[in-house]
Amino acid sequence: RASRMTNLGDIERVRQVLSELERAEQPMVKELSRQPGRSTTRFVQLLGGDVQPEDAPASVAEIVHSTAPSESGNEAFEARLAGLESEVQSLRAELNALRNRMQAPQQSPGA
Repeated sequence: RASRMTNLGDIERVRQVLSELERAEQPMVKELSRQPGRSTTRFVQLLGGDVQPEDAPASVAEIVHSTAPSESGNEAFEARLAGLESEVQSLRAELNALRNRMQAPQQSPGA
């Protein structure tokens, strides 16, 4: 997909660019160790700081699993939602009381 940004030609040119980025004064990429069953070497960008190989996800499945909400996260969400629903109910009751007060016939002073 990098061809949308620049024409890299072939895989050798990609490797050359990655090598240059890795050898820069302040490295921008790091080569990860090859994983069993993988035919290509992977790289990780270092713009947000160094990443240890064990920190780098091996697959999309790991990324999805690591970002899925946890049970405790669901419980916290449910509690927050219940609190907000209660607050909305209370505010609606207060608004209805104000409407009723405004719609009540006004008594004139002295009557």
